[in-house]
Amino acid sequence: MDTWYIGLFLIVGLVLVKPTLRKLSHGRLIRQLAMEGVEVAPRWVRFDGLRVKGASWTAEVDFKPSFEKGGHTHFKADLGRKTPDVVFPATAGGAAAFAASGDEAFAQKLLTEELRKRLLRLGALGGRLWYVRGGKMEIVGPLPGNPDELRAFLALAREVTDLAAEALST
Repeated sequence: MDTWYIGLFLIVGLVLVKPTLRKLSHGRLIRQLAMEGVEVAPRWVRFDGLRVKGASWTAEVDFKPSFEKGGHTHFKADLGRKTPDVVFPATAGGAAAFAASGDEAFAQKLLTEELRKRLLRLGALGGRLWYVRGGKMEIVGPLPGNPDELRAFLALAREVTDLAAEALST
């Protein structure tokens, strides 16, 4: 039987076409996002990213697809100054998310009451503050399915970063 090429075309279709369509769909999603201070950062192979500018910080947003859980959004902010290292637990949610390992005094200075409220709201969206290390801060969340989900995540991530930068300046 000379039908082996049908199987080959199906494999090529799954390996090449599906990721390409997913990348194009994601590109359309982030181009629909209309937020001040946010611009698209095109990538050739990976999902397109975003560049976000705050008053005293800048951030890169990376989108990483995952076949098991749908993927993750990584908001990586450069706070513009060196900081001690604080890591927040990966699985903790709610009030347990405020238990940090690393420099305890710095963690207490960083986690103001307003920042804690924003982190709880971020947790309700499926996001969390991952770490603050060497002047960098990373917030992770789920891969958004529509522009409104992305807009809500970015708005909270920007608020968290603004509050963290403010706490560092005092």
